[in-house]
Amino acid sequence: MKPQMLGLPVRKSKDIAAILKKDSITNLVRKEFPSAFLAGGYIRDLLLGKSSNDRDYVVRGKPDYEKIKRLSRSLGGSFFILKNLARLVLKDQEVDITFTDESIERDIGKRDFTINSLAWSPEQGIIDLHGGLKDIKRRVIRVISRDNIRSDPVRILRAYRLAAETNCTIDPLTRKVLSELKVMLRATARERLTSELIRLLNLEQPDRYLRMAIDDKILQLILDVNENSIINNFKIYKKLSVFYKKNKIHMPEIALSQGINGLGFLRLVCLSYKKKRWLIKLSRKNQRLLEALHRLLSKWSPETFKDKKRLFELYYSIKDFPEGLGFLLSSRRLLKEAQRFKEVLNNPLIRGLDIIKNSDIKSKHIGIVLRRLWQLQFCGKIRTKEDAMREFHKLKRELR
Repeated sequence: MKPQMLGLPVRKSKDIAAILKKDSITNLVRKEFPSAFLAGGYIRDLLLGKSSNDRDYVVRGKPDYEKIKRLSRSLGGSFFILKNLARLVLKDQEVDITFTDESIERDIGKRDFTINSLAWSPEQGIIDLHGGLKDIKRRVIRVISRDNIRSDPVRILRAYRLAAETNCTIDPLTRKVLSELKVMLRATARERLTSELIRLLNLEQPDRYLRMAIDDKILQLILDVNENSIINNFKIYKKLSVFYKKNKIHMPEIALSQGINGLGFLRLVCLSYKKKRWLIKLSRKNQRLLEALHRLLSKWSPETFKDKKRLFELYYSIKDFPEGLGFLLSSRRLLKEAQRFKEVLNNPLIRGLDIIKNSDIKSKHIGIVLRRLWQLQFCGKIRTKEDAMREFHKLKRELR
């Protein structure tokens, strides 16, 4: 889960100047590109008291392949060039170098928010044309201009994610601009919007900022959920948050696709309940899991506790993340049952190889048989390998 900058003191600009002058990566970049400016989030994070792994440099001119290659060797990483951007991928960080025909002043003037509009060079020190230093000190997210949001509408959602990451508030006039321009999100690349939302959902404490996005009518537009549903969904979300705080030890270190973590995914499940044609795009695996959890939310009843066979089938429909059901329904019992379900799948009484060795069963039936045996083991109907083999032979006869 991605940490946030909660309660960190703001450093003074003169303090980070000393840090930047000694920064080995910056010095190597400027050795190849003496006119390079360090810009954006790296400076912001240093001022907020947090070191950052990713750096963004601006160089006036065109990409020089030989210099980039030489820099990559010096840094011990790989690189690729895409139009006017060179990205150097190191062991635990990325270094971006943007080549431009514009001045640094014009470049930072096109950025999204004031706290990201800072630049630095040893000759000029920190360049702050839009009040970024003041806004960092005040911990305020403020848009540079309405046109900058129009040029890249993903910045609308980014405002809430950036505020959550930095523990900032969003300037009221900025929130007004974001809300007024939100319809532009419909024309935004779904993959970029999805990535931005996932980054927000993955944070430790995004609740306040997701609520802001709802109040500003942003989240219901992205998820295509009506006003009544989003309010009810946020209640489910808050219930999840309370239960998670008391039972976080049971949240598995699950690696879902698209970089979303387990809690972030469950937050998305809650907020998007009763969605229609939303603006984000999940992977097929994530989409199937989300739809399965939505079905369970709509059909769940306490009677399921009593029916072990039915409970097994519910878990099997979300077998990559069975704990999700317990967290969504705030049930410790379901968390315990999910653990038992995983133990059955991880330690079955017999395995597919056992079946193949002891029978001439058709390959298309092996999966059916194994699922039935897992179900019987989960329900306590079979307890030994011998029990499992007897049931297997019964099932084999049924499948003939």
